[in-house]
Amino acid sequence: MEQIEIRVKCSRCGAPNLVTVSQTQGNVTSCSQCRSVLLEYEPVKGYLYVLSNDQMHGLVKIGFSTRPVEERVAELNSGTAVPAPFVIEGIFPSSAPERHEQEVHDHLATARLPGKEFFKTALPEALRAVAQACGGPPKYVRTASLLINPPPPARAPESSQLWCSSCGAELHTETASPERMYLSCPECGQEEVNPRYPVL
Repeated sequence: MEQIEIRVKCSRCGAPNLVTVSQTQGNVTSCSQCRSVLLEYEPVKGYLYVLSNDQMHGLVKIGFSTRPVEERVAELNSGTAVPAPFVIEGIFPSSAPERHEQEVHDHLATARLPGKEFFKTALPEALRAVAQACGGPPKYVRTASLLINPPPPARAPESSQLWCSSCGAELHTETASPERMYLSCPECGQEEVNPRYPVL
């Protein structure tokens, strides 16, 4: 069934209205008496999700599903190639899931692992990017404060105070962006937590 009928009482004049709602197309309906807007809607055609994994520090997975996200995550977690279960951080209803996913991937392109749906970015940034692309509130978010009240950037240290735990080289933090969770050692490539990154 692609359409359902609902009775809607106009909040302006009180007139009852019979409204047909489509499951495939959005619409704006008006009151038959006073012509004020009764209902503006668009169908949900899928969901964008943000996942984390305790064994994949600093990475988030961002994808979409036209089925319940919980089913998709159960499939991902059933594989033997996953070191720990994925955790759902956010689910966002979407009227155009493929297009919205592409917008998020484009927005976070510099943080993307090549050819993968994994991004080396902070969880609040990932959640905000998905919320912006979908244009509405999440169906679920594990830590609402990350989306609603993003943490302020940490104050920059006055001088370099970080050393590589692998080779001992000094890491220069004064030029580090506060959006980057990790710094790469210029000597050996080892990644260290950026002290300018906001503490959640």
